[in-house]
Amino acid sequence: LIETDHYADAETRLRKMIGEEPESGEVAFLLGNVLGLQQKSEEAVGYLSQAVEQYPEDPQMHLQLAAAQHDCGRYEDAANSLIRAFRCGSPSHPDNIRHLVLSLLQEDRTELVCDMLNALFDIPDLDMKEYSSFLTPLAMCCWQSGRYEDFRRYFSIAFDNDPAATLRLFGIQDLSTSKETATDILIHVARHQSENNNITATQQN
Repeated sequence: LIETDHYADAETRLRKMIGEEPESGEVAFLLGNVLGLQQKSEEAVGYLSQAVEQYPEDPQMHLQLAAAQHDCGRYEDAANSLIRAFRCGSPSHPDNIRHLVLSLLQEDRTELVCDMLNALFDIPDLDMKEYSSFLTPLAMCCWQSGRYEDFRRYFSIAFDNDPAATLRLFGIQDLSTSKETATDILIHVARHQSENNNITATQQN
């Protein structure tokens, strides 16, 4: 029923099954998925959390929980679930992270994104170059908010993937500029702008 998009019928059957087997992690997982597909995200989180409790080493459980948490705006929980999924061996695929990262950036949650991705950097065998498509806007956010060490990390990955596009995004017209030179220039410009803003604010006060 789930595969044929008969979600309401599937929900009815799964609710009956969970009533008969309230401790079943498998049924809770399926019901949580069906609820999520019907935009019943808050309720989905409850059932998927139950599934995760019973199968804490299953990365798919954590991924589905992260998706439901994201859908109902519980971004910090979603970030934590995503990290646990990768630590449990979730396949390294950009789609597992992209939507959450972009949503967090839209919500001006740069710090949370950095914390999440820094944790992912520590996971062995995870190639962050696969994620360069959204590391570029993240580098921009870090640059603008003064998180220069995070900026260096994400700018470096984005530059290695597509130097010309990355330089253009940051307004550097000389496409022969090296990564190290571009990084130093951009940080200098950002710090100078920040100092000017502070002086202006002080004078206005």
